[in-house]
Amino acid sequence: MKRTKYVITVIVAAAMLAALLSGCVEEKAAVEVVVQSPVPKKTEVRLISGSEYTVSEMLYYSPDSSEITMPEPGIFYQIGSDGSVNIVDALSGEVLESCSGGSEYKEIDEDEWESLFTCGLTVDISSYSERLQYDASDNYRFYLLDDEVWLGTVRDGKLLSLFKMTANTAK
Repeated sequence: MKRTKYVITVIVAAAMLAALLSGCVEEKAAVEVVVQSPVPKKTEVRLISGSEYTVSEMLYYSPDSSEITMPEPGIFYQIGSDGSVNIVDALSGEVLESCSGGSEYKEIDEDEWESLFTCGLTVDISSYSERLQYDASDNYRFYLLDDEVWLGTVRDGKLLSLFKMTANTAK
């Protein structure tokens, strides 16, 4: 019985809608139906003031490098309110290096990205829709790719190492 009542209600509603629309057509009124689907806003990952990051994975290491740039365990990267980056020893709390940081994020140019690598090796970033670069210093660059944060060590315009970073949630 409930199903029959539901079907009748739907038929009556459809008939009322048809009558309404046909009345509009007779009066030559325009009926415009606008369906708006929510367009997701482009959200940019940003380094958050006061946040701390540690290395979670090595993505690239230059075979041409004679310099080992692998961060030691117990090191974290702290983002200051002014965009500065402190490299900190977690055990002692000592700031090992301080970088003044840049003032803006810039889109990563694919040609420039490719030119950072040597020996024909590269890390593919084509699957990321958001590709931003933040220069912490001449030697350290953060790459923000969709929801991922990477840290690159650069010398003489070439990438020596590239690491995926993880935000520390517990302080």
